[in-house]
Amino acid sequence: MSRTALFPLLLLMAAACTQVPELNERIGPDLRTAAFPKLVPLDEALGPPVDPEGEARAVQEALEARRAALAGRARRLQQASHDDSTQTSTE
Repeated sequence: MSRTALFPLLLLMAAACTQVPELNERIGPDLRTAAFPKLVPLDEALGPPVDPEGEARAVQEALEARRAALAGRARRLQQASHDDSTQTSTE
């Protein structure tokens, strides 16, 4: 076995031999008597399920309305620019 393959194996073996302290030894009496919030099921916390097709439809409609508004604004700006250029050329 080559040295490059042996080093990760030795590192893994050394890590497996470490002593992990128990969490109960680190919890003080103030944490043991603390008033933690009540855990609720995730379904209750998230609320009713979302309708992805309805949301996608709403986003698409909003984007299409924005596109139409921007296209109208672009037309008005181009028309104003065209009117300004024809007005200055006739003077």
